[in-house]
Amino acid sequence: MPYSRFREEYLALLNAIKAKSPKPDLKLVKKAFLFSFQAHKSQKRLSGEQFFTHPLDTALRLADWGMDSETIAAGLLHDCLEDTETSEQNLKRKFGPGVLELVKGVSKLAIIASKTRKSQKRVEDLEKLLLAASKDLRVLIIKLADKIHNLQTLHHLPRPDRERIALEALTVYAPLAHKLSMHRVKFEIEDLAFKTLHPERFEELKKLANSKKRLLEKHSGILQAKLKAECSKAGIPVMFSKSLKSTFAMDQKCQHTGKEPMEIEDFLIIYILTTTPENCYSILGKLHSLFKPVPGKFKDFIAVPEHGLYQALHTKVIGPNGQKVKCYISTFEMLETANYGIICFFRNPGMKNKKLLHEKLEWLQSFLKPSLLKDRKFFMEVLDLELKRDITVFTPKGDPIVLPFSSTSIDFAYSIHITLGNHCWKSVVNGKEQSIEKALNAGETVRIIGSEKPRLRQEWLSLLKSPRAIVALKKGLKNQKASNNRRV
Repeated sequence: MPYSRFREEYLALLNAIKAKSPKPDLKLVKKAFLFSFQAHKSQKRLSGEQFFTHPLDTALRLADWGMDSETIAAGLLHDCLEDTETSEQNLKRKFGPGVLELVKGVSKLAIIASKTRKSQKRVEDLEKLLLAASKDLRVLIIKLADKIHNLQTLHHLPRPDRERIALEALTVYAPLAHKLSMHRVKFEIEDLAFKTLHPERFEELKKLANSKKRLLEKHSGILQAKLKAECSKAGIPVMFSKSLKSTFAMDQKCQHTGKEPMEIEDFLIIYILTTTPENCYSILGKLHSLFKPVPGKFKDFIAVPEHGLYQALHTKVIGPNGQKVKCYISTFEMLETANYGIICFFRNPGMKNKKLLHEKLEWLQSFLKPSLLKDRKFFMEVLDLELKRDITVFTPKGDPIVLPFSSTSIDFAYSIHITLGNHCWKSVVNGKEQSIEKALNAGETVRIIGSEKPRLRQEWLSLLKSPRAIVALKKGLKNQKASNNRRV
């Protein structure tokens, strides 16, 4: 058996697929495994390992995430078009058009392949990433799995290349994972990139976190025992798990607050898990009756999900011995969705709220308008703003609207309807009239008052943050100019 060196990994791959995939196509995966091994058998990585270890690791990760067999096969084959003599026709004949399109999408996305890549070329490749992912989100999921393994093996590259790849992972791929609510993937990418960029700081924070973990676990054990007893009396099922805040998140908190690492309180997060949303609120009440909540630290992401997917109740309480303890309360399904986000739609075809899947595709497609793509500098500025942070505001009926950070009432108006954006005249925020050009804050309720005629302003382009609003305004200004010229 020529691939006997990978027999253990091959069996692990099949077992993971059987355990997590509802309808696995093991023949397809086995065929892709053998094909990829043969295609890459003479190639080596810079580490000296066989190149096949890379597509194999990508496929193992996809299987662990519970992706379908077609995606896993594409993970095994994702470097064949770019790094071997394999043709598109050959892949299509052997694996079908579905696998071919996934491989084509991923193989074009080597945003940083060598130090000779110019920034212009990297932007073009990023556009290809968004274009391919807007047709099938599995392309982006494969790319994220591929990126994680590349980050794990960066130490074999020259330092400038390591730092460039890590920085891009931190500024592009981690935020993309966050946008798709793939928080577990986001945290892994952030920590791997942070370790490369700031190795000493990474080790310092990791060592401190582990030492604090032992102390915090002692106090949290008392909290868990008391809460479990109260839930047992009420017949509410409850389980607990713990997680350390990611090293990168700790560093960011130090920078944003100006605190030293020793002053950071929420190194450890306690996950309190139950079966229904109703139980989540009941547990919250019992937790707050047992331990005093810290004012201003409660957030309800069950009523208003983050990015439409993430759900949990966040709170911080004064635990035993005065220790502040951060707690996330959710159902088991909510935690799974929090970890894997959009992946859950692919591994659970019966999952409710398919509308959210289409919303993610529409979000990606919003960057592919000609008016954005023809100005690549502007394209990157808009993408950078969109990836940084979101806010959620509300319509007068209470419907949540997610907008980029620092969005204005004009962005809000365009998110409701293009016509409302074009006619945006005044805004009423939390019951008070406010300039339509002022940035909105998370949680505000916004009502737009429209004018009879369009009120398009060229200067709005420097204020808008939403790609949808920018594209709509540019189109409106162009039509307005053409209309004025016809009158003349």
